[in-house]
Amino acid sequence: MTGYLLDTHALVWAIDTPEIFSDTARQAIEAGPVYLSVVSVWELIVKRKKDSALLADPVDWWNRHVSANAMTVLPVTAAHIAYLDKLPEIHRDPFDRILLCQAAIEDLTLVTRDRDISLYTCAAIVRA
Repeated sequence: MTGYLLDTHALVWAIDTPEIFSDTARQAIEAGPVYLSVVSVWELIVKRKKDSALLADPVDWWNRHVSANAMTVLPVTAAHIAYLDKLPEIHRDPFDRILLCQAAIEDLTLVTRDRDISLYTCAAIVRA
């Protein structure tokens, strides 16, 4: 499969504030196809009580924007988890690491603004 996998921040921005994307990321998203990951809703829920939370009510937001619009959401597979063993310890966030694994295994370009993820070479990266 080819296309673009949005990291969690990129997903929220694509829906809530798409104007903050770089021209390159905007063009990539428009070209598609775009994929999301179940990891993103997991991350939003786990981090919702932090001061830096992206969303106050991630379940409602996910249901309104992702589920209701039948967006393509990737599940986490054993192959994605196994790929973690191949990643160097550049980035410590487990959600970003599994998104990177999904992009690598599924041959997707990861759309992210995270500079640390950009240091990996196992998957193509587009800076949001």
